[in-house]
Amino acid sequence: MKSSQVGDSPHRDELSDLKTCSVLPEPNFGPDSGMFLLEGVVAELHVSEGRENLLRKIDKHYKQTSVLAGVGAAVGDLFGQAANAAMLAMYDGEDMQNFACLIGDQVVCGQFAGAQLLKEGNRVRLAASRSGDVVVARGILDEQQGLVWVGHAWGGGAEISANWKLAFWGFAFASICWALSYFFVKEHVGFVKYQALGMTGAAVLTAGLALWANKDMQTLAKPSTEVFRLLGFAEPEKVNLNNYQLSLVESRKRSKLVASKVRELREGTFTLPPRPAILDVSSERIRNTHDYKQAIEDGKLSMIS
Repeated sequence: MKSSQVGDSPHRDELSDLKTCSVLPEPNFGPDSGMFLLEGVVAELHVSEGRENLLRKIDKHYKQTSVLAGVGAAVGDLFGQAANAAMLAMYDGEDMQNFACLIGDQVVCGQFAGAQLLKEGNRVRLAASRSGDVVVARGILDEQQGLVWVGHAWGGGAEISANWKLAFWGFAFASICWALSYFFVKEHVGFVKYQALGMTGAAVLTAGLALWANKDMQTLAKPSTEVFRLLGFAEPEKVNLNNYQLSLVESRKRSKLVASKVRELREGTFTLPPRPAILDVSSERIRNTHDYKQAIEDGKLSMIS
């Protein structure tokens, strides 16, 4: 990803205007949430895999500029002052990209699988927290691209619902398998009694797993609920973006196009457009990137107006 040079940054005006970045506390959050809303234009964006690589890239970028003056000097100083804090705020996750940028006068860093899709010049909304001198992005919404970056795709209520659905299907599968196993039992046992024993065991096991998952996964779902609330989603507890990972959405769109043009393709009267480049990227590398506008079009989500 190319970064703009400091001396002739196309975002000089945005960088010099502190009003492009606004920090708005969320009144519905408890004092322990530690999150706030940050809005502004993305500038001086640097993306790399691994925090060491990212910081080297940033350092090299500014050292290559022969003269740092005006806004350029301020940008260089901000990144330099934030380097140590960024090292503590970031970690090296698998198939994730670390990024650092400026939003107004705020140095922002974070990690998302799919961070390479962030674009300089776009205005974004961030659910963020502070770590030392830097702002750490916990969730990002880019209305121009229709994308949301978030580490966990389920709100609290959606997580519970998903776990109970999984438990139900697990119970149903176990019950069917147990019923079929009756015909292989050598000792004579009444079918009703045999099935009751099996279903009771399956119910206890699957319900226990669901309860355990609900408790354990809330450590991820609760912060995500706050992220969705800050980013402006209606009913943030019910948000479920799992089926709207960018690679899944683009794959479904192409499959629907092919299915709708079967006759034309056979007759040679229709030519498929080039395969979207995003489909050539491993889904793991963009797993934190979601097409929220498609979810809205499908009636699965809504935003607070």
